[in-house]
Amino acid sequence: METNRLFSHAMKNSLMKNDENEQITLSVNKCAKQLTLQISKSLKNYGETSQALDQSFPHRFINAPTPSMSLNDLKNRLQLLSQKIYILQEQGILDSRSLQPFDTESLDNVEHNKLEIMSLYVNDSEEKLKTFDELSNKVKLLLESLNKKFSHKRIALSKDKGLIVYGQDDIEIELDDLSSGEQHEIVLLFELLFKVQPGTLVLIDEPELSLHVSWQKVFLPELISISDNVGFKSILATHSPFIVGDRFDLMIALDSEEK
Repeated sequence: METNRLFSHAMKNSLMKNDENEQITLSVNKCAKQLTLQISKSLKNYGETSQALDQSFPHRFINAPTPSMSLNDLKNRLQLLSQKIYILQEQGILDSRSLQPFDTESLDNVEHNKLEIMSLYVNDSEEKLKTFDELSNKVKLLLESLNKKFSHKRIALSKDKGLIVYGQDDIEIELDDLSSGEQHEIVLLFELLFKVQPGTLVLIDEPELSLHVSWQKVFLPELISISDNVGFKSILATHSPFIVGDRFDLMIALDSEEK
């Protein structure tokens, strides 16, 4: 990851490579656009999974053995599903009207032979929502980090815009109008979470660039958390003692003086 992360370069026409044909865009806007594609992809997978399970439901109910759950297990798993739906709606991945939590109290008087149907329903619902797991985990890390750092601002996910920033009185702030440090933070976190593939070795050059000292102090713990989540390793070059903190066990000092 390069030191200058605020701008990205692209050619308007791949056959022409002169300076006049080069198009420069803000990286933060590019990240937001790519995030909308990530959401669309997850929603598409969810729709395809739901359609396949719904169409095969009668056949599986009749022909495939489905061990029925106890009433308590059924209630617990339905409550977990409700919590997952709530989180996805709060994150902005699912529309609040698209899925409604199941009323577990209505199961108290259900006939025992209907528990098998409900067991299959729960299994299918868990399989459908599983399509959002990777996106939801990454969005959680992204939004939690940004909302802790950005003073007097609230960052939210948007299916249309990718990311929306709200200032005081919930007035929307364009991504272009964020400070260079804030834009750097969004771009760096997005690229680590959404663009790095598992098993990759990531080289990060001077992550302290445009970062407030308080942000530098939490950079390394966040990097370790993200790398554990995504599954990559990293080497970073820094001049900042705040980045290193007390993790001298991870540091190799480069001394230019001859010995």
